[in-house]
Amino acid sequence: MEISCFTRTLHKHNDLLNLGINFKTLDEILKESDIINVSIPLTDETRNLISKDKIDLIKSTATFINTSRTDIVDTKALIEKADEYNTFYVGLDIDLGGYEEIFSKFRNNVIVTPHIAGVSKQAITRMDNELANKIVKIVRR
Repeated sequence: MEISCFTRTLHKHNDLLNLGINFKTLDEILKESDIINVSIPLTDETRNLISKDKIDLIKSTATFINTSRTDIVDTKALIEKADEYNTFYVGLDIDLGGYEEIFSKFRNNVIVTPHIAGVSKQAITRMDNELANKIVKIVRR
């Protein structure tokens, strides 16, 4: 499988270059990929990064996964594409606020889960361990 990536900070990802990851433009990724995963923080630069125009570039047979904040992707346009093409699959791990009406309809090609990554048992344990290690480091100074 070919793995491609888009980033605005290529200089921070030499480790991925060494693994053979192909870096491409966002438009190339959207047009060419069979599976697209968006996992980025919400900033002024990333807000509406995947707009309706960008969604129109995605193949009608692709799978699109968003595990980022809702405001990064035009969710309404994404669901409209899923409604138009039953071969276009969508996986969303997002905050559902404001989208209740869109998601009230059952779709075979859309899966939605609430964005609660920081609330899982594993995440809380990891955060507790990181906090404890930082406290120990400060106390030992």
